[in-house]
Amino acid sequence: GDRYYLHLHQQDIDIIHIAAAANKKVVVSLVAGSAITVEEWHNEVPAIIQTFYNGMEGGHALARLLFGEVNPSGKLPFTVPVTEGDLPPFNSFADTAHYGYYHGYTLFDKEKKQPRYPFGYGLSYTQFKISYLKTSEVFKTSDVSSGSVRITVKVKNTGKHQGAEVVQVYVSPPAGSIDRPEKLLRAFKKVYLQPGEEQTIELNIPLNDLAWYNPATKAWVIDAGTYTVLAGNQSRDAEMQQTTFTLNR
Repeated sequence: GDRYYLHLHQQDIDIIHIAAAANKKVVVSLVAGSAITVEEWHNEVPAIIQTFYNGMEGGHALARLLFGEVNPSGKLPFTVPVTEGDLPPFNSFADTAHYGYYHGYTLFDKEKKQPRYPFGYGLSYTQFKISYLKTSEVFKTSDVSSGSVRITVKVKNTGKHQGAEVVQVYVSPPAGSIDRPEKLLRAFKKVYLQPGEEQTIELNIPLNDLAWYNPATKAWVIDAGTYTVLAGNQSRDAEMQQTTFTLNR
């Protein structure tokens, strides 16, 4: 509870305004362990890098990234909102707090809100294309204890520099009366590619990972039905690949 707001201090915002007015090639490096809103200044700078808490060698690491010796490949482990009002209320002085069922990207999906930077977002000095998503099609509930969904997808480096992409696989549950998240991250894999290189990668999702907890029966439940598999480079990827598989009784 040591933060009263999610934006930068005003003196830091002022520095960004002054620097961006003097030089259009300004990179803002954010040193923080969680989300920072950027609405006051993000349109004034061409690049933002979230370095988290990078330790005593952080300066050397940052320089290598900025000068292109290393290609950035990190992804946000949280959602950056446009405003604090997009998030549930928070009291810095509370002794206890109640966290609802929905949070992070699942909350933004449910409330149809547009984040500034989605969960899983992260840019690179090159570009990637994710395509040809395929999966096993039909399972039975008897497979749940030991079975898994095998997923294959192609990843190609379409840019001019070597780099790494994190392929993220989300699963949407069958339609039903139970209130559940629109989709949940269920697998991810990092792949390193040279310019023009393409690889087919495999990911596996245990069927047990499809379960949801029923508080009424105090038991985990796996619904039968058709599940949607989505593969992309972040939770709001406009070019997310889709396929389905079915779990039968």
